[in-house]
Amino acid sequence: MKIRTVRLHVAMLGRYIVMVILTHFLVHGVLHRRHIVGWICLSSSICLFAALLLILKQVIQSRNVEFMPLLLTVTLTINAVFSNVIGFAFGVVQMAFYWWFKGANNERAEGV
Repeated sequence: MKIRTVRLHVAMLGRYIVMVILTHFLVHGVLHRRHIVGWICLSSSICLFAALLLILKQVIQSRNVEFMPLLLTVTLTINAVFSNVIGFAFGVVQMAFYWWFKGANNERAEGV
């Protein structure tokens, strides 16, 4: 698990370095560079929230929220308030599903 985590961190750092180098040498003008880097960061942020929505399928099928980390969802939603509206909407949907299916877990545990 540690090796996988290190590989992911190295890959993320590598992507960042490539983005900085490419935008520095291929994009002329600070304003254009800011726009391009901003769009890259925005798309990465939206992908982060959309990837967490994939967990909702598993939560709906199993009616169990053990696969959905509530603290991560709340933290990302608060962060999205300051960064983008789409991410905030995704976070609100995730928290709604968490609270909806949290009650289903309690009913399921009592019935077993």
